[in-house]
Amino acid sequence: MTRSMVAQIAALEHLSGDDLKLKWNQLFSVAPPHSCNRKQMISRLAYRVQELTFGGLSQSERNELDRLAGMQAPDQACSPRDPDKPLAGTILRREWQGIMREVMVSQTGFEYMGKSYRSLSAIAKEITGTKWNGLVFFGLRKWNELSKKAIKR
Repeated sequence: MTRSMVAQIAALEHLSGDDLKLKWNQLFSVAPPHSCNRKQMISRLAYRVQELTFGGLSQSERNELDRLAGMQAPDQACSPRDPDKPLAGTILRREWQGIMREVMVSQTGFEYMGKSYRSLSAIAKEITGTKWNGLVFFGLRKWNELSKKAIKR
């Protein structure tokens, strides 16, 4: 990395919000998106400074991205990820009656003690012997957050 590029990136942290917007306009020739917070703006600006210094993606890389994007049918929408389910591969831990319990999130559900489950609530019931909301039991949600969510529906 060049010294001036490193200095430009380091200086981003010290810029005011208005100065960051001005820098964005200079580097992208458009106004920053309204949804962009300070941290995101600094990160994207730092990437852009590096991109301008070293060059962006090669033509072959852009072609590959276009090819991959074209593999999805145009009428096929990407389904959003369920915000209540952690990413596959995540390990959830909860101590219950002095024993550490571990659940692994899989693509299709959850695994606990070598057995597959469709819900965290089923695992919480298996562990405690009583009905529990699995998100609450494993600390992924607070009970009052779930109550508010249910009221909105």
